[in-house]
Amino acid sequence: MKRKGTRGQAPAETRPAGLTVAKLEAMIQEATPDCEGDAEMVSGLFLMIEEEIAYPFKATAHGRTVTVEGVETTARDVIVALCRKSEDVEEIPILELRLPTPRPAGTEWIEAYRHWVKHGF
Repeated sequence: MKRKGTRGQAPAETRPAGLTVAKLEAMIQEATPDCEGDAEMVSGLFLMIEEEIAYPFKATAHGRTVTVEGVETTARDVIVALCRKSEDVEEIPILELRLPTPRPAGTEWIEAYRHWVKHGF
């Protein structure tokens, strides 16, 4: 299914070395082999993000450092990071995170999701 990305604005980040467009599209295909429609594709990508990322990790969101403890999807099919700042937990769209360098294991799945949102598949 080819569509134009319509979900939110992602911060301008440079793709990590080795994550070519072909690699990102292969990852999307791996996560969504039999999916029909955007909701199913978000679910497939969410499962890979949930399973593959090494939590917790630090990231920056809205100019502050947060600890990402996991992910969820919203009723609008947006993947959000569960971010802790002190004692509060906040849901922040995962595409609004600025990832640290070096990147935590598995965060290439966030890049695959970012590519899918921006370019479709």
